[in-house]
Amino acid sequence: LRDITDGLLHWRLWGLMGWQDIKQRYRRSMLGPFWLTLSMGILVGTLGVLYGVLFGVAIDDYLPFLTLGFLAWGLISGIITDGCTAFIDSEHFIKQIKLPFSTFVYRVLWRNLIIFAHNFVIYLVVALVFAIWPGAAGLLLLPGLVLIAANAIWAGLLLGMVCARFRDVPQIVTSLLQVAFFLTPIIWMPQLLLPLRRADTGAAARASAGAAHLGRGAGRDGRGLAHDVPCFPSLPRPHSVLALGRLHGLSHP
Repeated sequence: LRDITDGLLHWRLWGLMGWQDIKQRYRRSMLGPFWLTLSMGILVGTLGVLYGVLFGVAIDDYLPFLTLGFLAWGLISGIITDGCTAFIDSEHFIKQIKLPFSTFVYRVLWRNLIIFAHNFVIYLVVALVFAIWPGAAGLLLLPGLVLIAANAIWAGLLLGMVCARFRDVPQIVTSLLQVAFFLTPIIWMPQLLLPLRRADTGAAARASAGAAHLGRGAGRDGRGLAHDVPCFPSLPRPHSVLALGRLHGLSHP
């Protein structure tokens, strides 16, 4: 605890170091850190239109959801991945100057908060386009950032020490984050799972009908399975195909 409080008192040092990291990364660049904003904006806009159509969700509901998901995930994953190398990247400082170890964790945290602030412009644009006003609920952003920052301190210290000793751990953490990205409702909305849960009820009774439809759906008028799924009228089309595939597996143990 003393190391954490002593590191916090060096706020001028780690604040300067974090900002210098951003400046060094985008030195001689015309847009500077706003390249981060531009790249994420293009990614969110492209995926928002694509997955909104695939999931059958209204774009004015899905794009703000996707934007906030990417912003939150970018902050959390950036803190975790950079925290793994917090002490490795600051090796020359640690060997030359006696500083609290938490100073280098605060450096990582501050750097990612700066990136988050730049990327938050994307949500402001989306909110302006779709006339979104979060109201009083928007104030929850501040305690949310405080909670993320508080957890980032102990996580950064722990991961930084482990990764400094075992250099394979950063690659393992990166791989786990990639899996967690798809398991977390960032690009998919939780309410999309409800039709699949309803479809699972009584699936065995409809297995033979689903398997039969699987064989004749594409041959009748050339439209394919996604256009003609009488067993699952409430499902979005991609989910209907997946559900039929699961039923086909149930009917052939």
